[in-house]
Amino acid sequence: MRWYRTIAIFIAIVALAAVVSGQEKSVLALELAPQVSIPVGRDIDVFSLGGGASLLARWNPPRLGFLGMELGGGASLVPVLVADGKPVSSALMSLYWPQAGFGVHINPTSWLTAGAHASAGYFFASIDAPLSTTSGSNPMFAGGVNLDFNLSKTLSLGLGAEYRDFIGLYNDMSIRLGTTYHLQPARQATKYRQYNDLVITLVELSPVFPVLFKYYDEHPIGTVVVMNKGKIPIENLRVDFFVNQYMDGPKASVEIPFLKGGQEARLDVLALFNDTVLGISEATKVQATMAVMATVAGEQYGSERAETLRIYDRNAISWMDDRRVAAFVTAKDPSVMRFAKNVSSAVKGVGPSAFPDSMLVAAALHDALAAYGMSYQVDPSTPYTQFSKNESAIDYLQFPGQTL
Repeated sequence: MRWYRTIAIFIAIVALAAVVSGQEKSVLALELAPQVSIPVGRDIDVFSLGGGASLLARWNPPRLGFLGMELGGGASLVPVLVADGKPVSSALMSLYWPQAGFGVHINPTSWLTAGAHASAGYFFASIDAPLSTTSGSNPMFAGGVNLDFNLSKTLSLGLGAEYRDFIGLYNDMSIRLGTTYHLQPARQATKYRQYNDLVITLVELSPVFPVLFKYYDEHPIGTVVVMNKGKIPIENLRVDFFVNQYMDGPKASVEIPFLKGGQEARLDVLALFNDTVLGISEATKVQATMAVMATVAGEQYGSERAETLRIYDRNAISWMDDRRVAAFVTAKDPSVMRFAKNVSSAVKGVGPSAFPDSMLVAAALHDALAAYGMSYQVDPSTPYTQFSKNESAIDYLQFPGQTL
């Protein structure tokens, strides 16, 4: 049958997309989508353009974030045509249906999501004409693709196209413009009991430079001193560090296997920030949570403490280690790649053959920057000659894309 081929094609699309799909941060999402119905095939001669809306709930299992399940339904009104191709006065076909299906998505960037889906359901239809009313029901199948623009972590706007087969009645292509609300999962409650003899005695946190956000995954941003005030030894001592909005989950420190009663231990605090920190344009202070976890007599215990963490703006850097400046080198930035490729293509095959191509390209890039009027300007408020000698001073550096 025709609908078997349709569903087979969309299942193939879904399977292919699943191979390269990414992980979505939201587990549950709700989509409300107004839509335009365009009859296809022989139904062009029977029906006209229609309109309607759908409401879908999508769930992405945490362990299979690339694969989503959807449940919802829709409604549509479609004008009926007569032999001369004009709508019958007051004759409308009403369609209502529940549906369930699955889909996958890929995330080329943090602000763009592309996906494919397939679903099945059962429709109820009626045609209300001036002299009579006809009704019926049957299975229906649908499959399509969508492109969502993520305005924030909780809201996105999407454009989608979907082929629908209302078996025995009507086929159409649905174009929809939808709004999706992503329900952010609440942070899980701590899964440990309070242990009064496990005490945080000292917390030292250094300010965070957003440009080094990947660096802190393996290099500490501070230390925590923990004391076992009791007499019972504790095992598997660690610190879970978390900053809401700028981290996707707590980051655990290296465990200390054993700590005797009355002893102290110093643990390095690690942090796995997400790229949201690169959007900070002004220095800010946020609340950081440190949960000290340990095993006492085979049971999990812990102690939690909140501290203030200072995060500099995305362009901030210190000259404590000048190698950190390399973090501002963004060779894959689209504007940088476009500029470099345009210049290198202009000098390809030009110039003395005695010089290597890399030297010619370097000279061309130098001249191109000069032609665009780019030159180093000393910042009177933070001159490099002075700031580079002061390891505690905070300087301002631009990304290449900002300069271009």
